[in-house]
Formats: sequence, structure tokens, C-alpha cells
Amino acid sequence: MNDEKVMEHLLGIESEAGELLRDAEKEAGRRVNEAETQCRAEYEKTYAEEAAKTEAIYKEDEVKIRANYDTELQAFTDQIKSLPVHREAFNKLLDSYLFGGA
Repeated sequence: MNDEKVMEHLLGIESEAGELLRDAEKEAGRRVNEAETQCRAEYEKTYAEEAAKTEAIYKEDEVKIRANYDTELQAFTDQIKSLPVHREAFNKLLDSYLFGGA
């Protein structure tokens, strides 16, 4: 009879240990989920902030580049327009290439 009490006591301890283990697993899962949620929120916040900064820098650079492009294009256009046109010399050169100097 004493052996039965010892076995029941050991089974009770094993049952309590299993219950403690299940509780610990639940708590660990809860903590992991909580940490994951917190990390994801922090990541998304940081990502959004960095994306906004990068977008702002891009737009600033785009405005500067477009202004520089317009300035350089206008300078080039003005330079081309200021060059003299030598139609007679061009026509002679064209004739020599096409018609062998006719």
C-alpha cells in the first residue's frame, strides 16, 4: 500500500511538472509574440521615417538636377544659335561628297 502512495505522489508531481511546463511554454509564446509585435512596429516606424527622408532627399536632388539641366540646355542652345551659319560652304562640301566635287 505504501508503494501505491509513492506512485500516486510521483504521478501527481509529474502531472504538476507537466502543467508547469505547459504554462511556461504558453508564457514563452506570449512573450515571443509580444516582442515580435513590438519589433515589427518599431521596424515599420523606422522604415517609414527613413523612406520619408530618402524621398525628401530625392525630391530635393531632382529639383536641383532639373534646374541645372534647364540652365545647361539653355546655355547650349544659346551657344548653338550664336554660331554663324555657312550655308554656301556646307552646300559645297555636300556636293563634293555626293557628286564628287561637281
